[in-house]
Amino acid sequence: MERERRGVGRKARTRRGAEGANAKGHCHAGLDIICPALRAFAACDNDVAGGLGQSLSRLGQSLSRLGQSLSRLGQSLSRLGQSLSRLGQSLSGLGQSLSRLGQSLSRLGQSLSRLGQSLSRLGQSLSGLGQSLSSSADKDDTASSTRIMVGAAREWPGRR
Repeated sequence: MERERRGVGRKARTRRGAEGANAKGHCHAGLDIICPALRAFAACDNDVAGGLGQSLSRLGQSLSRLGQSLSRLGQSLSRLGQSLSRLGQSLSGLGQSLSRLGQSLSRLGQSLSRLGQSLSRLGQSLSGLGQSLSSSADKDDTASSTRIMVGAAREWPGRR
């Protein structure tokens, strides 16, 4: 009788009454693997089960805090990415402005170079003109000196 009440023995295994197999401690078909584990867990000391429950609770809380930390880290990284994107756009705009400034300065330099070449040619022309005038003046001076000397020689006493 005791064996039948506990659900052990041949009669308990074969009996299918109104109470059903689970009422006698038996599993339905397909649950024979899970039921022994559940029975073993139920047979655990309450302290062990309570300790396991507390450990699982603490583990869950730790995982929850870790998830929140990772979420905050993700948000921070997202904000950093947006800031870097804006910085990149600003630097891109600055780079384009500096490029345009460089092109303008290059064109200004070319214009100044052409102006310098023109001034150099003008200087060479003026130098040539100055040499021509100087040479002409020297010839005039020589001619007038010669005239003076010839005139003086004519007037020189004793030379007639």
